[in-house]
Amino acid sequence: YLASVDPISRAYIADLAGKNKRGRAYGYYYLSVGLISLGEALLFGFIYDTFSFTWAFIYTAVLLVIFIIVFAITDFSKIIKKEENF
Repeated sequence: YLASVDPISRAYIADLAGKNKRGRAYGYYYLSVGLISLGEALLFGFIYDTFSFTWAFIYTAVLLVIFIIVFAITDFSKIIKKEENF
């Protein structure tokens, strides 16, 4: 999974950030991935222990659908800043 997702996300971040801010963008990306992974793992474990594995996976599926919808309706043309000087 990581071998297929990591290169794509790195290329996408490079396109969004531009040459001058690429390092900072990677830093923010990996910081957010780490913090979100920690929080998600704790919440998933809590739901798994408190309710059942079925509810834990339903929680994950609902979040996945929400984020797919958010990604689909986001207008990335307003976000991408192309550098004019190469």
